[in-house]
Amino acid sequence: MQDSSFSVIIKKILSEGSFLYSDIYFTRKILKLPEQAEITRQDRQDAYVEFRKKTNCQDFASVPTIKRWFGINGYSVPGREQVYQLSFALGFSVNETEEILKYGLHEPGISFNDYHEVIYVYCLENKMKWQDAKNMECQFENLFDGMTEFIHTCNTKQLMQQYMCNKNNTTEEFMEWMSLNIASFKGYSKTTLDYLNKYSSIIINYIRMDASENLESLLQETDFALWEKNKIFYSKDRQELIQKYIRKAKRGKQNKISEGLLNNILELNRIANSKISSNQSILSEIFMLSSHSSILGNLTGKHLSDLLNLPLQLERAMRADKAASEMEKLKEETPCPVWIKDFIYNYTKGKVKPTTVKEASAWIGHFCTEHKRRCKMVQRKDLLPMVLYVSQRKYLDTISGNMIYYNKEQAQKYFVEMANATLSSCGMAALTPAFQLDALLLACFQPNEMYSYSDILDALSV
Repeated sequence: MQDSSFSVIIKKILSEGSFLYSDIYFTRKILKLPEQAEITRQDRQDAYVEFRKKTNCQDFASVPTIKRWFGINGYSVPGREQVYQLSFALGFSVNETEEILKYGLHEPGISFNDYHEVIYVYCLENKMKWQDAKNMECQFENLFDGMTEFIHTCNTKQLMQQYMCNKNNTTEEFMEWMSLNIASFKGYSKTTLDYLNKYSSIIINYIRMDASENLESLLQETDFALWEKNKIFYSKDRQELIQKYIRKAKRGKQNKISEGLLNNILELNRIANSKISSNQSILSEIFMLSSHSSILGNLTGKHLSDLLNLPLQLERAMRADKAASEMEKLKEETPCPVWIKDFIYNYTKGKVKPTTVKEASAWIGHFCTEHKRRCKMVQRKDLLPMVLYVSQRKYLDTISGNMIYYNKEQAQKYFVEMANATLSSCGMAALTPAFQLDALLLACFQPNEMYSYSDILDALSV
């Protein structure tokens, strides 16, 4: 559906849009400027100087990195822990901290499933210091057993409600509550992950439905129906049956079916009748694996796989952290603790079986470095392109796929309401044209045409 006029619209949005990037947000926040205030080079410098002054030049990161938080000599975004740390230094409230997470980082708000963040919020709420929070964090980690089985049914709302009932308790009482619920702090939002799974499943179903319709259309251009009718041994597995037909057609000496048509049938058959959900099929349909997708968020097959397997990834990461902490207190030649040996043995499928703390520590150290890259929170940029796809398909269903009845306002409203309901449930900022991704997705709804996320990527490549 992509055309030159849509390319012009997209490029105009990117060139003229005044988006709320992290550096702009932090500059306005520190200098207490109005939301729409234009940010100058001097503003950035003033904000950096004021920030360093108010925080007594604390080393949240290297000086060049902190400068980049304000857009000086580059661009960088602080991590979530750094946001909490600077909130302590600047005396920000819990609400201000959550605002930074949502609008400064464009990430989910406070994660009540993460014991780190629950402790940070408790300490912020009770005017405690950053070091107090780190001490409580260490205390809680000492309670954690490497064999703890996490509960994957407790949702964020339940934990948040429990936190609200305990936030005014003494430190001892609060830590007792956390210790009783240790298995619930699994480190991810089940609600958000459920939405990701839900949209992935819906998209796969739509893709398969489209592939099935196109497959039947192409098969009608062949003698498949006659061949199938004459089959003596009929297979109930349609994918296998079509594969057999293609092999027969390619072997035939008088085959009049083009190689291109047969290959198209083979690919559509794989998508329509495969018993395994294909991450790649989702991406090729929505994201096209374009190099330009990094501008808006690059949901590759590996990234999506990591997100969908987040519970397992985080559980492994927590066990590895506990193992590292436990072995720090042991001598290198000490025999490796049994549970750590079993953890490594099971993960490597028997390839590695350390006997000493030295051997186990080396493996755990490497594992922690590599594995943490796979423990990523589900972001707005992961969900919103999926929401756009699903909302547009469902809207088309309401008008029976006939664009004659297309109405821009109705279609866009369908998307906005679905997006905001999802974002709200996931603790994320509502849809706003102040965010670059949101502005581009909203632009997909034009007066006479509705464009897809793939069309945006096409427009960026022109």
